[in-house]
Amino acid sequence: MKKKLLFRTIFWVVALFSYSPSVFGNGDPVMWYSSLIGSSNPVSREITDIQILREELYIRPGKYSQVVVRYLLYNSSDKDYTDIDYGFPVDYLGGGKEHENSAPISDETSESKYVFGWHDDYIRNIAFSLNGKALSWKPSEEAIYQEPPLPDRKNYQADEDGQFWYDLDVSDHWMRITYRRWFYTRFSVKKGETVTLEVRYALRNQSKGPVYDFNAACDNELVYDLSPASHWGDGTARELLVRIDASDIIQDRGMSITGLPESSLKQDGANYSCLMKDFAFRNAEPIRLCYDVFALGDALELLHHRIPADEYEITSEKELADYPASNLSDLNFSTAWVATIGDEYNKICIRFREPTRIAGFALVNGYHKSQSAYLNNNRVSEVDMTIDGESSGSIYFYETVARKTYYDNNDYEPLYFGNMIGHPDVYYYHRVFNREKVKKIELEITRIHPGAKYNDICLSEIIFFRDIWPDDLDKISDADEP
Repeated sequence: MKKKLLFRTIFWVVALFSYSPSVFGNGDPVMWYSSLIGSSNPVSREITDIQILREELYIRPGKYSQVVVRYLLYNSSDKDYTDIDYGFPVDYLGGGKEHENSAPISDETSESKYVFGWHDDYIRNIAFSLNGKALSWKPSEEAIYQEPPLPDRKNYQADEDGQFWYDLDVSDHWMRITYRRWFYTRFSVKKGETVTLEVRYALRNQSKGPVYDFNAACDNELVYDLSPASHWGDGTARELLVRIDASDIIQDRGMSITGLPESSLKQDGANYSCLMKDFAFRNAEPIRLCYDVFALGDALELLHHRIPADEYEITSEKELADYPASNLSDLNFSTAWVATIGDEYNKICIRFREPTRIAGFALVNGYHKSQSAYLNNNRVSEVDMTIDGESSGSIYFYETVARKTYYDNNDYEPLYFGNMIGHPDVYYYHRVFNREKVKKIELEITRIHPGAKYNDICLSEIIFFRDIWPDDLDKISDADEP
């Protein structure tokens, strides 16, 4: 008779409140009748026949937190375990077909661009294997799980500085419901056999700070719960190796690690490791990582929120015929807007065809056709900005020591879409924008950094990013309960 077991690795993707940590859980055998299609709240059971000889846990936190779990399992019984159902769920807030891949709701004050509902990029790069051989897998349908405890939150309003906070009463809000999707496979362990089961996935990182803060880093927290593995064997692993690769986080801000014994935790640069013997899962504290990653992630994702050039008109004064202002919106770093210098420096005017909310913009300094073109032409060092006729301060390309050193030394770093984030010639600006729609932005260049040969002004690109708050927050109400 076939015995079907469902081994569970639980983690949480809290898509609404990133102040709640994402929680990863270790392997947990459960009753098979808590079906992948039926109940979404399986009942755990003890499986004393299958021991964990060794578990290796690898975590690489970053914009996507990469997780690899490798179990060395030993069937100490005299019976075969065949067609074992093994899976892990993704939990998230706000479900229903109408919210799948729904329009994101966020701005620079919000912690996550994925506020509610399932999004296809919550998890990716899923892979299961047994003894190095790939196992097929598939997802289940969405199911309601439970109403989880919510973090302590206030109904934020505008503060003294006019900062906007979303007013959300969670006491009876439909977003309190947790939804779950399973990702599962099947394998067998014969009597007396030892097998290596490996699970891989990448979970979209959840932040405690604003994802769209263009000049900041995100404060992140990741929690991995080891205790569910106590249902295997005698509830212990003869060996547990935890490795944490912190290569993708901001090193000068460090990373705090709790839940692992300090006496066993070793550090080698950005790599951490902890090896423990006879590890009791039932008594284990969750592994908690607190760290920073750059808020913008990668430029390719950021460009998904670009406002198309046909939604605005961009003009300038004293531009050269072969280097028009239209070059500022062609997404080509090899072209540039070039203007002559007269008694006054030049203005660039952006007029939106319809009043538009924007999250910010990126200024790409200089002429990036080649190294010689970049160094021979002048670059911008200071820009005054006006929004709908009101002064909104200045942009300084000498803002940081690193950027000042870069310009003063006449360095040149080639610019690609892949290295836009953090490039010294790319300045991200968002500070003055709020929920008001913008009609016109004027940029007046008031100071330049001289090039080696030509007396002109050069900018390669201005990229505007869309504000992604919905037009009518009132539409999100209890009436929309799925």
